[in-house]
Parts: sequence; C-alpha cells; structure tokens
Amino acid sequence: MGLRINTNVSALTALRNLRSNDANQAKSLERLSTGLRINRGADDPSGIIISEQLNRQITGLKQGVENAQNASNLLSTADFVAGQLTDILNQIQSSVTFAANTGGISQDQIDAEQQSVDNAIQSIDRIVNSATFAGRKLLNGASQFKTASAVSSSINNLDIKNVEFADSASSRTFEIKVNTVGARGTITATSAVTTSGVTTTVRITGNRGTQDVTLAARSSNSTIATAINSVADLTGIYASAGGSAQLGLFTSDFGSGSTARIEVISGAVTFAGLSTADFGGLGTNNNLDAGEVLLDRGVNARVELDGKVFIGNGLDFNINTKSINFSFQLDNNTTFAVGNSFSFKVFNGRGLSLQIGDGDPATQINVSLPDLTTANLGSEAIADIIVRAKGNAAPTGSATEGGFLSQLKTGETSSLTNNPTNAAFIAKKALDQVAKSRGFLGGLVANTVEPTIQATEVQIENLGASLSTIRDLDFAEETSAFTKRQILFQSSIAVLASANLVPQSVLALLR
Repeated sequence: MGLRINTNVSALTALRNLRSNDANQAKSLERLSTGLRINRGADDPSGIIISEQLNRQITGLKQGVENAQNASNLLSTADFVAGQLTDILNQIQSSVTFAANTGGISQDQIDAEQQSVDNAIQSIDRIVNSATFAGRKLLNGASQFKTASAVSSSINNLDIKNVEFADSASSRTFEIKVNTVGARGTITATSAVTTSGVTTTVRITGNRGTQDVTLAARSSNSTIATAINSVADLTGIYASAGGSAQLGLFTSDFGSGSTARIEVISGAVTFAGLSTADFGGLGTNNNLDAGEVLLDRGVNARVELDGKVFIGNGLDFNINTKSINFSFQLDNNTTFAVGNSFSFKVFNGRGLSLQIGDGDPATQINVSLPDLTTANLGSEAIADIIVRAKGNAAPTGSATEGGFLSQLKTGETSSLTNNPTNAAFIAKKALDQVAKSRGFLGGLVANTVEPTIQATEVQIENLGASLSTIRDLDFAEETSAFTKRQILFQSSIAVLASANLVPQSVLALLR
C-alpha cells in the first residue's frame, strides 16, 4: 500500500460521505420541522406538479362551497319572505269568502273586509320591495329574467326559472312549435231532441261535479243547451247551440283529465250526426235511452322545443331542459294548428348567476327569482267560458276569469263589491303562484345547492387525502430515517478523523 501525504484519498472519500450524510440529515430535519415530504420541487419533481394541481382544485372547491352556502342563504331568505306572503294571502282569501256571503252580512261589513284587503295588498308590496340580500332586491322583479316585449299572445303566464346562456351572450331566443293541438272533452251533434209526451232527465258530469237536468218533452238544441248551461258552474260542462255544431257539450278545461259525460236517467234523447271520440251508447234509431251514456275526454296539447316533444296538462306546460326551465299556458282563445310556432327572447343580466362549484362554467346556474308584487301575483285573465254560457243557449258576452291581486283593491274591477267571485279566483291563483315559487326555491336548495355542497365537500375530502399522501410527511418513517442519518453522520466524522491520521504514519518511516 502506498503512503501519500499530499492527497489523502481516504479522507476525501470520508469527507464526501460526510457531506452527503449531512445533507440527508438536514433534509430530514426540514421535513420533521415542516411536516411535509415535499418542501421544494427538487424533493419530488413529479409529485410537486400533481400536488399543486390538487391544491389548486381544493382551493377552488372550498370557494365553491362558500359560494353555494351563500346561495342557499339567499334562496332561503326569498323562501321565508314568500312564506310570510302565504299568511297574508290566506287572510285575503278569508276576507273574500266572508264578503261573498252577501245575504248574511251588510255592506258596511263588506267595506270593512275591503279595507282589510287593501291593507293586506299594501303589506305584500311593502314586504316584497324590502326583501333584500347583500343589497340585491329579491322578489320585486329585480332578480327576474326579462323577455322581449313582443312575446307571442299565444302564450299566457310565462314564468322563466332558469336559463343557460352561451358565453357573453346578451340574450337567447326559444322557439316552440305545436305538435298536438289541445282539446276539450267534446260531444257534438247536428241535432238533438227529447222524447215526445214525457219529460226527460239527463245527468251531466264534468270536472266540477254532477247535476241532473230535467227537459220538457220535445226539447231541442237551444232548450237543451240553456238547461245544461244553467248548471254549468256546478258541472264544468257548457253547451252551445247553433253554428256548424248544432248542439255541442264541452268541458271548461282542456286535456285528458277533462271529461264530458251525459247519461239519460229517464226518457230518451234522439241525436243526429253525433260525433264523440271516446264512447257512445246510442241504441236503435240514434236514441240515447235510460241508462245509456255518451262521454268524451279532452286531449293534452303537445309542443316541441329543441327537437324534443313535451306533453302538457291540458294547455299548461312545465318544461325543464338543460337550456331552460320555464312554465307557460297556451291561450285558450287561440285556434292552434299542428306546426304553428311562436318564440320569445330572454335577456341576460337580470337573473342571478350563482357559481356553486369550482369556477367551471358547468357549475354555474342562472336563476330567475319570481316577481311577487301584487301587480304580478295571480294570472293573466282568460275567457270565462262558464260565465259566458250560464243561462244561455251559447257562450256570450266578454266575461273573463283571472287577473292580478292589485285588482282586488277598492274601486278595481275585482274588488269585493264589484266581482267577489273573480276576487276569490285571483286570491286562489296568487296562493298557488306563491306556493309554486316556494316549491321552486326549496327544490333549488334541496336538490341543487345542498347536494352540490355535500358532493363538493366529499371531493375536498378525497382530494385532500390524495394531496396528503403525496405531500405530507410520514413521521414514523422519517424518524427512522433520521436516526439512521444521525448515526451515519456521526460515524462519518469518526471515519474522517481516522482518515486524517493515516498520513501521519509516514513519520515512522522518517525516524
């Protein structure tokens, strides 16, 4: 073995290992003091990339949870306010019902109830206009999507709840096409006449109830129609005599749930040119004899939107697609044909854009809060076909049914004095509207916002677990490694000391 003084290779080797053990010991100390396995990119280049991606995603999700909780608070505030309106509307309905008892109360009592209704209407507008969240008006129309003024007259009571807009789009147009025309339950004949020599009793049944009508011998179209219309408000079936259908029986409502039914209890009715779609029990000589029935069911309208067909409840539609959630009613005075189309435009910027996820556009919902002011509570007036027909051989006049809550005030068309019957209808519609609005708000919280919060929190939990696996330190493993590195560091010092003594052995040769 050669002995050298100028270059101590053993010492250099020991020094290199000492430096390596010192660096490793320093890394262990850093990891133990920070609790992190990765403190810099050099610790794990691929791990730092993955962990930063996970950390960014967790940060976005945490903000999404906070946003969703704020959205839940906003919607719950609107729901609570709407609940207060329900109590007031119930008081209005009570006043309307009380005022309808004109035979048992005085005009002074009606006036007192009218004053109560006026105060209640003022309270509703005051509550609605003061309902705010973070300075944003909620239920007075300020947070509701707006449509172009040229909405087709074929649509009534258009209520838009959600709309998805393309990026930076200021509006979106939706086109609806009639796929199936809605129809009332209908029984028509070119003529009808009761048996001669005896009275005939027929039983008329509709959605509102059943009534027996007695017809004199040899009663014909107009007489039969007038008799049926005298109880139309109790049955929901009106009659029309004249025109191309010389005698027609019709349900007041449209759709498959509306059925026109006539049954002969005694006597007989002879029909000519009878047309009924569902069931005809005519005996010989076109007679509808005792115990025999004619009935016809209405037809639900169907419309097409974006290539998909939707079935209505009569003329009422609730459509919920990825692009829009809305409801509307086809006008019952409009004559539709298959292929008729109409459109409406919705403007962006007035509804609420709620970001309830991590910033991805797919996690944003555009919500339209209902306008619950008294000028909007209720429904658009439609032809009151029963009132027009009552006591006549055919519907006549211009009576309408419906309107808005503001029309119940003193001096208005549907005040307790001017039209208590329609006032009751409007109050009921207003209650239904508020209930549906609360159902929408509650459903949005229960079925969209809260599940999103829960799902996002689970994502955060699992992503956090993955991040911890990659980045957090296993103290048991690192403590064991640190102990090993301490021993190696100390032994390296001892070895270096020994290596430094080797050149001194040359002195023994010089003696």
